[in-house]
Amino acid sequence: MKERIAKLIDLKSIITLGITVALIYGFFANKIDGKDFLVYVTMVYTFYFTKKENKGGEWNMEFDRVVCDSTKRITGAYNPPSHKGVDIGWRTDEEQNKVYANCWGTVIKTLDGLNNGDNTGGGWGNYVLVKHPNGMCSRYAHLQKGLKVSVGTEVDESSVLGIMGDSGIAYGRHLHFEVQNNESADSRIDPTPYLRTPIWSKSSEPPKPEPTPEPEIVKGTKVRVIGDGYGTSYGESPMCKYRYEGYIGLDPILDRPYPYCVYDDEGAVAWYKREDLEII
Repeated sequence: MKERIAKLIDLKSIITLGITVALIYGFFANKIDGKDFLVYVTMVYTFYFTKKENKGGEWNMEFDRVVCDSTKRITGAYNPPSHKGVDIGWRTDEEQNKVYANCWGTVIKTLDGLNNGDNTGGGWGNYVLVKHPNGMCSRYAHLQKGLKVSVGTEVDESSVLGIMGDSGIAYGRHLHFEVQNNESADSRIDPTPYLRTPIWSKSSEPPKPEPTPEPEIVKGTKVRVIGDGYGTSYGESPMCKYRYEGYIGLDPILDRPYPYCVYDDEGAVAWYKREDLEII
């Protein structure tokens, strides 16, 4: 109950209530005529019910990818074959012009140092190409000089790649965002859904099978020698380079450098490490 009251009695509510009371008093005291009264009341309640615009660069990774308020800033839609990406406009708050990776991946290509109008690299200007674990790629183009990443950098959704700019063939400051099925630009698809969803996530990957444990070698196990052994379990000479098949004659002494004692058919003995033996 206290929490509900606290939500109702906030600063905005108090201001709205105070102005409303003042307007009602002015109306009945004949200090405000009916027409002005309606205008003022409309203004007050527009103020109260209008949500504040996000101007602080604060955003929720659960709903926004790449830039803050991504889907609200589209200035150029995906329209193949002429426009195989989506354009996102800049804002006066530079914090909101930071460009982030869509999700985890590795930077496989970049271009930096270009100015507006330079069509090097196909007109993308300064860009970053990220490859994601599922093989798909995302491209972030028309960035300012001075990228924040380089080829080989591992990134995720919290990684800043660069700042929105107008390098390359651009009509003004904006981000050109593309998504590809693979590393080829010919595989570009509509990137719009990925302004709000990750291109790849761990939950979308099938679980990896557990590695099969190596069979245990115990006394009596038949083995094939594939590495060099020694005359004692401490690795002292003489060294045995003989390749043969035999069996484990003693319980392994696992705290020794060469724990496995192998007998051959003639009773010869040598000691080996696990990687020097194959079970047969």
